[in-house]
Amino acid sequence: MKATLTNIFKMKQSHIFFGEVIGTFILVFIGCGSISLAIIYGYLSSLYEVATFWTIGVTLAIYASSKLSNAHLNPAVSIAFLIDKQINLKDFINYLLSQLTGAALAGLLLINLIKNDVLDHNLSTASIFGEYYPNPSFESTHSWVTTPIALTSEIIATFLLIYTIFWLIKIKKLAIIIKHNDGTAAASNKSSDAEIYAVVAKVSKLKGLKISVIGNSLIISNEINIIINKSDKLCETISIQS
Repeated sequence: MKATLTNIFKMKQSHIFFGEVIGTFILVFIGCGSISLAIIYGYLSSLYEVATFWTIGVTLAIYASSKLSNAHLNPAVSIAFLIDKQINLKDFINYLLSQLTGAALAGLLLINLIKNDVLDHNLSTASIFGEYYPNPSFESTHSWVTTPIALTSEIIATFLLIYTIFWLIKIKKLAIIIKHNDGTAAASNKSSDAEIYAVVAKVSKLKGLKISVIGNSLIISNEINIIINKSDKLCETISIQS
């Protein structure tokens, strides 16, 4: 049976559900839990400390769910995958429901843990389950951070997140294809030529590119060029054997 990218990356519905529930639960519980530590208990005193906890939460959530569901953990990511036709509508609904389930369970557990210590219900305590706002930097920014500026910032940040994820996926797919074909085997006997050329064409644009996202310590460097060089050799092999 010929292997293709479709069956290599296809996820079972049950795996998607449990993977996203587990991953989203971890992300929301650790992230929102860190905000409660700052607002309710005063253990964290800066925005950077809370951001560090969120980074830890994201990292653990990805490790916990990536093998099961590819770790979307965010409806924005699933919407982008649906638009790009990397998942179908059935998968999308499964992703959305599982993410909401995981987040709701994490929220319920957290509120039950801290409810006796919440002395006042206001914008500050409500932000535990939303945005950490107002936060320690609020006093120095509230004079110029308007709603349109905040909205634009969210749009740009989400765009960069999705864009980075998509390129990482392209690189991962190309690496798997190269490994699957052992770098030299005839691609026509395994992954289809069209699939390999499509991935190589997109990933080749990354040659020499370096991306650094300080907040998540994400760095893509020479590994890209190594993968692309291998893909070039693979394409030469395909052309010769064609």
